[in-house]
Amino acid sequence: MTSVGSFGPLDPRAALRPLRPATCALGGGVDNRNLPGAQPVEAAVKAIVDIIENPKPEAYTSPFIAETIARYQRDPAAFEAEIASRQR
Repeated sequence: MTSVGSFGPLDPRAALRPLRPATCALGGGVDNRNLPGAQPVEAAVKAIVDIIENPKPEAYTSPFIAETIARYQRDPAAFEAEIASRQR
């Protein structure tokens, strides 16, 4: 399915194509793909395509984030206390 955006036709497969680093961020900066625990682009794209093809009320691209949200929802006070203790 192709829709038209403000920049012309949008190809949903475009998210699957690798970007050249020079087009990702003006002025450079840290290549966050190399940060510890960084989520591979392919994993995020797979999760996004899955939610488009199989809509559901809530979705996360990272299993780590999904578990973090679940921990917070189970016991917000304990979760916030844990975070606060790390900031001391």
